[in-house]
Amino acid sequence: MTSTDTLRCLIDEAILLAAGSFGEGPKAPITTETFLEVIGEFVGQLYAHGLGVARQLTSSQARAEAVAILEEGYEGPDSRGFDAALMDGTDPKGPGIEWVLERIAAAIIVRQRSQHVRWVFETRINSLNWADKCRLAEFLIAQNTVFFPEALLGCRPAQLAHLLAELITILSAAEEKLALIRSGHITR
Repeated sequence: MTSTDTLRCLIDEAILLAAGSFGEGPKAPITTETFLEVIGEFVGQLYAHGLGVARQLTSSQARAEAVAILEEGYEGPDSRGFDAALMDGTDPKGPGIEWVLERIAAAIIVRQRSQHVRWVFETRINSLNWADKCRLAEFLIAQNTVFFPEALLGCRPAQLAHLLAELITILSAAEEKLALIRSGHITR
């Protein structure tokens, strides 16, 4: 329920479909006002049509959410945060607003995947007995040694069983980061 393929089908595809139906952003020159309007409309579109449960946002809510998403996790070619996204989206020589919109969609995908993994943990894994939790910890470590530090790999399963949520979160984040790097969405 948390494999990359499952998450791609459950979450990514709907968000990417909603993003694709948004259409092209405005052509340069783009003002700050236009930038804010476009990113707000884009987030509103993704929330209304790309999430498992549709969420209708007002224009001001959508703009505020878009700004928060960019401030929290935007990674442009040269810098981070909302101000970097604004520069990248409005500078005619920069990557452009399409680049920024792709970053917003990617950030929403990461958020939704994380929420899904937490839901799976709470509803499926948290109720396991101790022995099953230990077996699951052993399996996760054995199958994913490349993602964990040496000190963690030396732990016994019983030492890690209470950390299953953290282990799964680390694996999910690592898989997502690798996917973004492979797709060219993260350049550094």
